[in-house]
Amino acid sequence: MKRILRLTESELTRMVKRMVNEQRSVSELSDAIKIMDQIIDNFDDIDCDGSMREKYIQVYCDNFTDASLDKIERVRQKMLDQMSSSIYNEFRDLE
Repeated sequence: MKRILRLTESELTRMVKRMVNEQRSVSELSDAIKIMDQIIDNFDDIDCDGSMREKYIQVYCDNFTDASLDKIERVRQKMLDQMSSSIYNEFRDLE
């Protein structure tokens, strides 16, 4: 069954802005998760004393030098959970 929704222009504008902001945050989280994947894949080979040409090496050296692989994996999982929650909320709000 289809429903007709009536929205004011300000309500529609607010909804669109919110969707754009949520998409941006999901995109940023996705990029960060890719970097975390690279850190995890190359964990044993990362050298903070050498040249830091790769973004993931720079992120690791700036934020995770004292962290274990297990802790980095937990941080990545929290990021995935947050992204999934944002996507779920976006679809839930469309109903």
